[in-house]
Amino acid sequence: MTSKIIVNNIGSDAGINTVTFDSNLQRGTSNLHSTGLNVSDTFLHSTGLNVGTGATIHQPADNVMTLGTNGSERLRIESGGDLKISNDIKSSDDDFYVYSFKGGSDGQVRSGIQYDGTNQRLEFFTGTTEKLRIASSGQIGIAGANYGTAGQVLTSQGSGSSVQWASPSNPTLAHAFVFMDSQYFTSSVTLLEFNNSTTHDRSSGVTITRGGSERFTPTVAGVYFVQGHLTYSHGGGTYTPVLYIYRNGSSYNSVSSNGIVSYGGGHNDSLSCQAMMTFNGTSDYVDMRASHNGGGNATMKSYSTFAMFRVGA
Repeated sequence: MTSKIIVNNIGSDAGINTVTFDSNLQRGTSNLHSTGLNVSDTFLHSTGLNVGTGATIHQPADNVMTLGTNGSERLRIESGGDLKISNDIKSSDDDFYVYSFKGGSDGQVRSGIQYDGTNQRLEFFTGTTEKLRIASSGQIGIAGANYGTAGQVLTSQGSGSSVQWASPSNPTLAHAFVFMDSQYFTSSVTLLEFNNSTTHDRSSGVTITRGGSERFTPTVAGVYFVQGHLTYSHGGGTYTPVLYIYRNGSSYNSVSSNGIVSYGGGHNDSLSCQAMMTFNGTSDYVDMRASHNGGGNATMKSYSTFAMFRVGA
């Protein structure tokens, strides 16, 4: 049978310098947190109460306990119950540090969170350098006190770089614009052709098609403002010209000018037609057409225009 000694209290004695316990020693019913195993506060982490290889317990001040490894303080419990975790506990009671270390002997910080009580800011580390902070007024600093300037936004620099403050650029909205060709149109509704020159074309997110199809096909879905402007000449008598906007081959909107009278054997005039239209971003398209009910031909001028602009989702 194995004997055991139960100890409720160990007192000091002038004749006892060392007490050695084997594995059979058990503590009694006393609450060690209230009665304590009294260890002198002169013990340091390098020479203190060892609880395993390189692991120590230390009392640096009254009602304060610290745990250490490898000769350095790692965790502290203050008299009021506050917990501090760090490789280097600072003197300020307002500071708080949580660091993670790579295993091995280099002791380099690999990640961490630090609260600077003096300046009232929260700092985040990776590697050995600060990467992000939140300061006392809520401002966000990149890699330290880099808070940007009023109106700037955070922009990605790609997967291999940190974000940066930058002034925002105006977004490019889907749009298209062309000048029209010099072309006849008659009493039949006629598809109006774009100018053969693409010099003054403007487009983003919209495909411009020529070659007899003469259409805009948005590649970005949404609501668009579409406008056709027709300037033309006609040499006939009284007549009514009509300008149309067609969507997917069907009339969507039209505008006319009734009872135009020929002045001196001919005249120039213009019509504008516009509409707010929804497009699916794939197959929906729009074009511009015209007709008139007088005899002969009317001629579209090459400074007529067709345009569309995305204004909403």
